[in-house]
Amino acid sequence: MGVNNAVLGAQAGAPLFAAYLTAMAALPPARRSQPYALGPDLLQSLIGQFSRADLVIHEPGVFYPLAPEISTHWFRTGAASLNLALQPQTRVVHWYASVRSKPYIALIDPDYVRTHRHTQLYSALVSRVLPQLLREADAAA
Repeated sequence: MGVNNAVLGAQAGAPLFAAYLTAMAALPPARRSQPYALGPDLLQSLIGQFSRADLVIHEPGVFYPLAPEISTHWFRTGAASLNLALQPQTRVVHWYASVRSKPYIALIDPDYVRTHRHTQLYSALVSRVLPQLLREADAAA
């Protein structure tokens, strides 16, 4: 299993982050524009320079209750059961805004979320973690 740079965190001055930024700047310009070059490929090449005591690498379920390859599942309509989609260890939901999910993204606003919160995982998740968003939209309407 490889690392992913989609969700990173560290204390100020963390050596991995300094090494990562330095390596990004040192990457040849032609390589920088290649898929994954500045992200997971480069990060994976750096991880081996650090001991396991220096790093905390969480399991994918902490960030990806649904794998990136199936991120469009967040936008399918039907029965939306977050309890089945989220894992007990999930702390952050990172979904990959792929070309396949682009048409859905253009539709999302508070009314869309409110309308789909019982039939779509994305809207159910937003409704759970950002209920204030819906209240503010209702007050503004």
